[in-house]
Amino acid sequence: MSIPEKAWYNSPLRMLAVVIAAAVLLGVSFWGGLDREGEKVTNELLMKGTITYAVTRAAMAGLSVVEEIEISAAVVSGKPFRVLRPLIDLLDRFSSVLFFSISSLALLKLLTYLFGTAAFSLLYAGVVAAVVLLFIVMPPYKQKLMEYWPWRVFLVATVIRFAFVLIVGLNFLTHQVFLAERQEAAMAELEHRAGIVESISGEIMTISTPGADRSATPQRVEPAPAEPQAGFFERWGQRLSPTRLLEDLKVKADAVVDSVIDITVLFLLQAVVIPLLFFWCIVNLLRRLSP
Repeated sequence: MSIPEKAWYNSPLRMLAVVIAAAVLLGVSFWGGLDREGEKVTNELLMKGTITYAVTRAAMAGLSVVEEIEISAAVVSGKPFRVLRPLIDLLDRFSSVLFFSISSLALLKLLTYLFGTAAFSLLYAGVVAAVVLLFIVMPPYKQKLMEYWPWRVFLVATVIRFAFVLIVGLNFLTHQVFLAERQEAAMAELEHRAGIVESISGEIMTISTPGADRSATPQRVEPAPAEPQAGFFERWGQRLSPTRLLEDLKVKADAVVDSVIDITVLFLLQAVVIPLLFFWCIVNLLRRLSP
């Protein structure tokens, strides 16, 4: 049954319902509370993503420097830390995906801000006022001949005004219910593992430099004083073999990569997949409501 054929379509109740709905939407639009909360939530997510990205790039930079260290010793010579290159490449690729997720969140924040400004609220108010007047003044048969374009304009304007802040809110609820605990744990674990890698990398660079000050690396017990120009592994031959040192750093770097993968997947879900899913749902709902 089409809309004009419904008994309530020409009744005062229909007009009252249209006016009340329009008043509520305009009040929410000019209030701006939803927009402020959406911006606050997006800023929090952006902060977490930026911190994670910075930690990942710092770990990658430390490994890249260690990779280029050249060793000259009786046991091994050349650049044994080249075995870290596959892990560095993985960190680089996943950090790029993480950067894409952060950029998507920034775009969502920008759209939420633009469609929540006073200027757009005024434009939306003009559209709503025009549509309400058409609903009240125009006879139903004329609306039918016009294929209900005022109703379509009203729906499209409402979706544009509230869709992005609604997506932010639904995304935040999904995050709090399903992802927040795991994300916090993954971020803490990444910072811990990256700190270990940074410590080992700094220690390696320090003791591989002849005559360097090693007082800033208290994590390991210093061996007996060696000659300033002694080789890298000669200084630490009594404590660590080359194989053990390489394996230690590789295991820690593997752990960092695992944490980065977990966090990247979580941010990709939160910044791209879930918002697109909610947007698809809103668009399909709009199609169903449109006559």
